[in-house]
Amino acid sequence: MAQFPTFTARLLRSNPHSEFTKHLEFEVLEVPRFGFVAGQWLSVKAHTPDGEEITRAYSIASPPSSNAHFAFCLNRVQDGFMSNYLCDLEEGSTIAFQGPFGNFILRSPLRDSIFIATGTGIAPFRSMLHELLRIGSSGDRVIGSSDAALSEAQSAQFDVEMVQSQDEPMWSDGQTTRSSDGPIIRSGVQMARSPDHPMTRSAEFWLLFGARYERDIYYRDEFERLAAEHPNFHFLPTLSRGSPEWNGLRGYVQEHVKAIVGDRKDKDKDMHAYICGLDKMVRANLELLKSLGWERTSIRAEKYD
Repeated sequence: MAQFPTFTARLLRSNPHSEFTKHLEFEVLEVPRFGFVAGQWLSVKAHTPDGEEITRAYSIASPPSSNAHFAFCLNRVQDGFMSNYLCDLEEGSTIAFQGPFGNFILRSPLRDSIFIATGTGIAPFRSMLHELLRIGSSGDRVIGSSDAALSEAQSAQFDVEMVQSQDEPMWSDGQTTRSSDGPIIRSGVQMARSPDHPMTRSAEFWLLFGARYERDIYYRDEFERLAAEHPNFHFLPTLSRGSPEWNGLRGYVQEHVKAIVGDRKDKDKDMHAYICGLDKMVRANLELLKSLGWERTSIRAEKYD
């Protein structure tokens, strides 16, 4: 069995989204850069007071960058050791982790895409969308360092990967991309200019984000700003228990998917779908897209329970 190196990261910032949800920003120690592919996850390790080692997986909620930073967005789970351990960390504290891992990454070539999330399932999409919109603004193209890296990751397009089950056993069929030149983890992604890339042809991106209340729309200001800055990005929060004053979408995410994708011919050929959240929501949207005629290879999904 492969042995993966363990890294140490220091907590830089701990910001509450709500009473039970936090945004945590970390810096990996002793490396100048921490590379990963948008959508991947890390395996965090900690010991309980009685000495038992606990390992849990958390999606990275920040885009790849040139430094050694990454972020998590996570909920406190009642009686769950790891989620409460992380949420209770004081700034300056350190954690141990392995990774990055996972195949829940953007497909190539990029096309019009719908991102469907609920709760902390927004984490990998925050990473992906910041990366996509940055690339679109610069005219860059995402390519694999050897295109086999992305091709291998694309081999399980429709398999639901059980990731970030915060206090249950972790299961994943993910793969990691590693370097052979020292402790800096390389993401296997390079940037190249391409006028023919779909991003330069204004591919459209829809983020359909389900929550109960307005206070649960994590990163709302950030996504609204991105939508204002990028005409091809559409932020669509929907509330299942919205107040009478709420003027946006209402109901569950699957109630609004068809309005975005339903009128397309050859939907599976010109559009991708990414789904992340709890099992019930993920399966409802998988079944919906299949009923609309989508092919398995156009859908990627990740569930958190």
